[in-house]
Amino acid sequence: MFLMKIDRNNGGALPVSALRPLFRGIGTVTFADSLLETMNHVAVFDHCTAFEFFDVKPPTLIGMGSYGPTQRVMRATLAYVGGLHVDEPVRRTIGDLGEQLLVRYHERSELPHSDWRHVCYEATEINDRLSVAAKTDDNHWFVANFFRDNGRQKLTDNDLQQACGLAVAVAMAGQQHAALGRAGSDGVRGMVDASKMPTLEQLSERENQVCRLIVTGFSTSEIAEQLDVLESSVSTYRKRAYAKLQINSRRELMQLYRTQKIASTPPTEQEVVHAGRR
Repeated sequence: MFLMKIDRNNGGALPVSALRPLFRGIGTVTFADSLLETMNHVAVFDHCTAFEFFDVKPPTLIGMGSYGPTQRVMRATLAYVGGLHVDEPVRRTIGDLGEQLLVRYHERSELPHSDWRHVCYEATEINDRLSVAAKTDDNHWFVANFFRDNGRQKLTDNDLQQACGLAVAVAMAGQQHAALGRAGSDGVRGMVDASKMPTLEQLSERENQVCRLIVTGFSTSEIAEQLDVLESSVSTYRKRAYAKLQINSRRELMQLYRTQKIASTPPTEQEVVHAGRR
């Protein structure tokens, strides 16, 4: 793990190629993409999320960017905002920042086992994360998180030093972007529309039954026997459910159930018996 506090006045000369996209994105829906483009002058990062924290309230998502499909990152981000942020080490640190900036880097293997680690790292196949945090006024803090997918090599000391060099500019841009959001900028407020994300509530009763049994560990033949339907019908319900949820695998289904806290509902008696046999 790497942790450093930086004086805001210590920012050195930075390449124009890194700063141009950063400040061009302020107040727009592409702000997180501009953060991602800027930090990729240091090393390869795959995803970025930007939050504003206010006092002890849940954070506000003010930007999300990705060089790949956004669904898995979005599901984890919504779960983070929905409660997992309380396990966040940066969240517990920002209150003491004062006028300094915080740069933190960790690999997934360094994190304690928790729902936060499972949902935001393991289930989304994230290897490591670099964070830049700064106080923006008496009660608000800006945090930008830069994620790297599984398979990426650990950042070097030189990478981290370069990231610290960009941290001041990232914090300045974040402060301006967050202020525009509080002022009612459509570009910031419209960044993420959670209502457009697929949810388990979209499923029919039978599709939901099939999905719950899949998550519990039932095979297609066992689900058919449990629901007294043909195996081909089970496959049809599964395909319909996956299409509605915009997923392609059981792993993604399990992540969706976990992040939307549906899997925590009491299982049926049959599910309990089946789980005990495995």
